[in-house]
Amino acid sequence: MNYYSKFLKLALFLLIGQVMLGSSILNNHFFTVNKVPNTYNQNFNYNPKFEALKLGKLTGRNQVSNKPLIIEFSYLYSISDSALKGVLYCTPSITRDVIMPSACERIVSYTPPTSNNPIRHMKLITGLPSGSSFPVGVTTVTYQEYDNLTNNPQSAICTFSVTVKEYIPPTISCIADQTKSSDADFCFYTVIGTEFDPVANDDCGIASLTNSLNGGSTLAGEQIPKGLETITWTVTDKSGNSTTCTFTVTVTDDESPTVTAASDIEEGMDAGVCTASIAIPDATFNDNCSSTLSWAMIGATVASGTGQVGTQTFSSGITTITYTNTDGITTAATDSMTVTVTDDEEPALTPAANQYINLDVGCQITIPDVMGSATDNCTVTITQSPAVGSKVSLVHDGTTTVTVTATDAAGNTDVKNVVLTAKDVTAPVLTADSNQAVNLDADCEITVPDVMGSATDNCTVTITQSPAVGSKVSLVHDGTTTVTVTATDAAGNTDVKNVVLTAKDVTNPVLTVASDDDVNLDADCEITVPDVMGSATDNCTVTITQSPAVGSKVSLVHDGTTTVTVTATDAAGNTDIKNVVLTAKDVTNPVLTVASDDDVNLDADCEITVPDVMGSATDNCTVTITQSPAVGSKVSLVHDGTTTVTVTATDAAGNTDVKNVVLTAKDVTNPVLTVASDDDVNLDAGCEITVPDVMGSATDNCTVTITQSPAVGSKVSLVHDWTTTVTVTATDAAGNTDVKNVVLTAKDVTNPVLTVASDDDVNLDAGCEITVPDVMGSATDNCTVTITQSPAVGSKVSLVHDGTTTVTVTATDAAGNTDVKNVVLTAKDVTAPVLTADSNQAVNLDADCEITVPDVMGSATDNCTVTITQSPAVGSKVSLTHDGTTTVTVTATDAAGNTDVKNVVLTAKDVTNPVLTVASDDDVNLDADCEITVPDVMGSATDNCTVTITQSPAVGSKVSLVHDGTTTVTVTATDAAGNTDIKNVVLT
Repeated sequence: MNYYSKFLKLALFLLIGQVMLGSSILNNHFFTVNKVPNTYNQNFNYNPKFEALKLGKLTGRNQVSNKPLIIEFSYLYSISDSALKGVLYCTPSITRDVIMPSACERIVSYTPPTSNNPIRHMKLITGLPSGSSFPVGVTTVTYQEYDNLTNNPQSAICTFSVTVKEYIPPTISCIADQTKSSDADFCFYTVIGTEFDPVANDDCGIASLTNSLNGGSTLAGEQIPKGLETITWTVTDKSGNSTTCTFTVTVTDDESPTVTAASDIEEGMDAGVCTASIAIPDATFNDNCSSTLSWAMIGATVASGTGQVGTQTFSSGITTITYTNTDGITTAATDSMTVTVTDDEEPALTPAANQYINLDVGCQITIPDVMGSATDNCTVTITQSPAVGSKVSLVHDGTTTVTVTATDAAGNTDVKNVVLTAKDVTAPVLTADSNQAVNLDADCEITVPDVMGSATDNCTVTITQSPAVGSKVSLVHDGTTTVTVTATDAAGNTDVKNVVLTAKDVTNPVLTVASDDDVNLDADCEITVPDVMGSATDNCTVTITQSPAVGSKVSLVHDGTTTVTVTATDAAGNTDIKNVVLTAKDVTNPVLTVASDDDVNLDADCEITVPDVMGSATDNCTVTITQSPAVGSKVSLVHDGTTTVTVTATDAAGNTDVKNVVLTAKDVTNPVLTVASDDDVNLDAGCEITVPDVMGSATDNCTVTITQSPAVGSKVSLVHDWTTTVTVTATDAAGNTDVKNVVLTAKDVTNPVLTVASDDDVNLDAGCEITVPDVMGSATDNCTVTITQSPAVGSKVSLVHDGTTTVTVTATDAAGNTDVKNVVLTAKDVTAPVLTADSNQAVNLDADCEITVPDVMGSATDNCTVTITQSPAVGSKVSLTHDGTTTVTVTATDAAGNTDVKNVVLTAKDVTNPVLTVASDDDVNLDADCEITVPDVMGSATDNCTVTITQSPAVGSKVSLVHDGTTTVTVTATDAAGNTDIKNVVLT
């Protein structure tokens, strides 16, 4: 607190009830002090402003110096009236579990709310005081501020809740699965009273009982639809624990559906069609549940569908409609009706028109199809007489009549006649000679032969041809001319054929060619073929060709020969062939191009090797080049000394060309250096290498000097596997050099030194795994070093309690030198298992009034393995009475011996009805008062437990009756659980 804190506290107390704040302290989070008593205003002379930054804190600020002032408190609650009454310290809500599993309450202590207002105190209004036994569930505790003087309640209120929880779920027992018939004329079953309600119980009280069908606490009066309904009941106790049970209700439909069809219908066809569109009256059908009406039509019309038939199109004849009403469960209902449709319309016939028919080869006509077409509202059949295809003998222009009749299925007809007129239109048939070849004579003409052949006709026929037989026609080979042949009968009908004559030339031509000759080779060593064709004669035209053709090029050597074939060919392909031999002659000298004068380097013996300076030569044919001195010859010379090489080109005909080439000697030989191989050099303690002597040796035709850089003994700083290059140079007297490089590779051979953590225990986690810790420790090395461990830090390793795993720690430097240590980790399981045993439950007593202990072990979870046992064991027998209880202790134990123990309470239920055997119906004599005395008719009863028998009316009771009048005695056997067996005995 700063200088203003004491005034701020005093001001806060004195301002209570004076500053009108409304609800702005929480809604707007600030308020300004507008009124301060003069007695205190003099101390700080400013107008404080307070702001509620959050619940539990008020901040004041000096508006002159802008210095903050803060007062903190536990809880700030809203003010119900318009004046600030004080700052309340309210108690937060509390949640506690019961101490014992079977307890339904717990003592809870809390700090009651207080007010910092010195003239107020807090009083308990509702709920229980601190230290009371609070029942299971939620208890609301309310404290209100009261005035110390008047003891009147103020508007400031603190409210909080105390929740006590227990974890034993309630018990619930559903009835067995049920099957019920639906209500009469309805498709549902109405639940009678509480027949479907369960039996639920909880030692600490039930908060709610609900079902999955309507969400309510009872099914009384509920309408359950047809079918299978699964109903789940849920009981929830005041701690929110819940238990469910489930049963099914199957509602069956036992009422059969009904259906009644309309009366039979008879109607004529619609105009112009072979059908009738008829609206079928609706059938009457019904079912207490949903049903499906279907129908099927057979007979003249076939169709089917669902629902009402409605308007349908019916064919001629009788159609039967059968209705079926099906609910899918009971027997389907059926009923039928008929629909009869008749045809009263005649067909309309349109036959073919009167027509001409050609006479055939027998002077007859074949009756054609003249039936034409017919229309009818239904099907129609057309016939004719004489029938189609009949033969009728007639003369040209003679007639015959065909009668056509259209008949429909109902026997209605329409008749028409068609007149046919005969016509003779048959032309003769001519067979002329085939096309043929005719040889040309010496004048290139053919003589036309007789090609008329023969002709047939139903009458007489005459044949002619043009050009006439023996005519001359000028043609070329394969030229053609056409002869037209005509057959004509007496009626003027004709048949015309053409015969093609092809001219053939069969006379060979006669050829005369040039004599054999010499031809000079050209620059390409080829001859040009001359014209050697000469002349030819023929009876017709003739063409002369030669091969190779005139001007063709032929590659030959000197005195080589080629043959030219000359052919005379006429238009018919007749030929005469002759050969002419040509001989080649080479008269051209070769042309030589040699290498230029050149320098040649002296070898190690101060000699030059004569190079190939022959260059190249061209010739129209082949050419050979030689040089002297020969290629590869050795010539001793001094530097810049010369020698001459003579080059000669010669062709196959002995023609030549000669040239000279001058060679100058040059000394260009470098010395040859051999240095040390690339090598590894160990790094010293300072991570440096000392450069060794790597100069090796050198050879030269003269003297040679060797140097290296860096010099021998130099120091070079490197890391492992890094390299440095030493350059070695050999130099001769002429300045020729040879340079080589030697690569030195640094090697680090010093191992690091590793110090690791000690062996240790590590707790197993929820997954029965340990998390590997960092055990790498530290390491030293002459260079850099890296430490790793396997498994890595944070790795998960599955182990059992006291199981071990080894962590390998490795220190590795840049050279791969290592130091390896092992750390052993031992797993420790310190987590107890968590057991979820079955809920407390009811178990039915058997025939010996004992329960068989069920398996209530439930399940258990553990970070490792867990084993569950129960006592008494599953299947044990325990003798109990109805609603008697026994406790089963369930224990979950893990491999480390950690345990969790739960108790399950079993409540015995006697659900076995006693079996009653009573006396038979009997006659009892009326006494003097016309009454009978009721005898003992209780007989005996058996039960798995104890049983009591009673009868009503009681033994010895008096009943007034007439002769042969009867009364019924009801005998009831009841066991301790209230199960009964009731029998009636009739007394007469």
